[in-house]
Order: sequence, then C-alpha cells, then structure tokens
Amino acid sequence: MRLVVSLLCACAADGKAWRYEEYPDPITQPFACGQKTSGWICDPDGILSRKAAEQVSDTLRRITSETSVLCGPGKRPFEMGVALMQQMSRKQIHTLGGYGTGTERFAEKLGNHWAIGNGRCNNGILMLISKDDSVVYVKTGTGAQETLKNQHLADVIQRMRPALRKGDYDAATVQGVEDIFLVLKGEFKSKPVLPIAYRVSLIIAGCLFFFILPLFLIWLAVPIIRVSDWVYQKYPPTPLPSFTDFLTVYFGSPLEVDPTLPPTPRPRDCEGPDIDDSEEGNMERGAVGGGVGGRGCERRMASPCSGGQED
Repeated sequence: MRLVVSLLCACAADGKAWRYEEYPDPITQPFACGQKTSGWICDPDGILSRKAAEQVSDTLRRITSETSVLCGPGKRPFEMGVALMQQMSRKQIHTLGGYGTGTERFAEKLGNHWAIGNGRCNNGILMLISKDDSVVYVKTGTGAQETLKNQHLADVIQRMRPALRKGDYDAATVQGVEDIFLVLKGEFKSKPVLPIAYRVSLIIAGCLFFFILPLFLIWLAVPIIRVSDWVYQKYPPTPLPSFTDFLTVYFGSPLEVDPTLPPTPRPRDCEGPDIDDSEEGNMERGAVGGGVGGRGCERRMASPCSGGQED
C-alpha cells in the first residue's frame, strides 16, 4: 500500500494528466488524495490549502448527515464528492467525446469508480475541478437532479467564477460546496432571472434615453438663452436649437465645401454639327439619302442639343 501511495504522490508531483481509472479513491486511499482520513475529497496535486480542504471535508460530512432524498419506502442521505486535479488526460477526454461530452463522461465514470451515492437511489453528486483544463463540472445522479436542478448548478458555478478568475481555488471550492449544501437543504437563494420581455423593455428604454437626453438638454437651455438675450439686450435673439442640431450631436456637422479647393469645371456646351447650306452640299445629302424628286435637297440634320428630329 505504501508503494502505491508513493507512486501516486510522485505522479501528482510531476503534474500527471489523470485518467479516471488511475485517480485515487478518497475512501480507500486517503493519503494518496492528500488527506489524513477517509472522506469524499481528493486533491492529489495539492491544489487546495490544508485549511480549505478541511472546510470542504466538513461541509461534505454535513451534506451526508443533514440532507436526504426520498428513495423507496424511506429516505437516503445525499453523498457528494470533490475531485481536484492539475489536468485530465487529454487523450482520454478525446476518446470519450472531447471537451464537453468527454468531461461529463469522465466525471460520471469517476463517480462510479468512487461509488458515490446509493446504487438504487442514484443520489450521488461529484464536483470535478481540473486546473489546467479550466474545467469545473458538477455531475448529479438521477435521484439528485430533482433537488439540484440545472438552474441551481448554473448559479453555483456563476458564484465560483470571480474566485476562479483570480486563481483562488480555495475560495471557489469552499463557496461551491457550501452553495450546493444550501441547495440540498432548500435554503439557497438564487438571483431572480428577469423575463425576456423585461430585458427587451430595459434595452429599448436605455436606447431611447440615450437618444432623447441630448435633445432634452438642448431645449432645457432655451430659458437660459432667452434670459441672456434679455440681459444683454441682444437683437436679433439667439436662434433656438433645432432638430438638425440634435442630429449633429450624433452624426457631426453637415458636409461643407472647402473654399480653398478649385472650382469644379463646367461641362462643355453642347454644339450641333456644322450644316452645309450650300446647294452642292444639299445635293450630295439628297443623293446619299436616296431622295426622289428633289426632297433630298431640303433635308436638314438636327442638332443633338435642339431635341429636333430629321425631316
């Protein structure tokens, strides 16, 4: 037994990526889990401090002694375990379905390996924390899901996030286990979730306030402007701000032409083609046009600018 414990501790010190079947059992291998006595917390990589581990272990014992679930003719106590590790075996996680599905199956198999909860009631709960994988997962048996619902788990993990972001795994783990204990006792108070209609209403109200506030401030300045005109006897009075001024607050000043730029050249006047009014020219155009009886001699080509048509 000592040899096995030494090997497990050496693997933990080297930062081993744990497989669920190789992870120590806190009931039969408490020393490998970094604990002095048997319990439901296992921390072979020493992520938690001694004080935090004792607080978590005490809360887990209270869960077993102070909470219960109806199972068959009587009640059975809930059982919860906490497994902390530096890293899960990525190869095994990939085999189990990748992060997400693989993490869920890893936690489920580890809980079965530990035999958490009553086999008939399925009232076991396992909190899995993998530091390098940035994973916190809570797996619940079917008998515990009626009390510990998904919304409760979301609230519990949400309350753990501030400490996790700071790297304070002591505070995060203690907070998470205590919150689950309160949920199982029916004393946990989650933050109320606003309905979607209220959220949309708040967004619309915020947008309206953002756009109307500048206009309100502009018109609020009208009495001050009028009093200033009266005091200084200014004539004509200062023009009041308009809706265009309000739009200028958001979209800027209207486009103005820079007076230093050279003027845009005007288009060249349209001129019609030169018309040959000589008799010889008329005869030639009549021949080309296939005129008969001298009608070609009277043919004239209209200028494109005049909008006229040929005879």
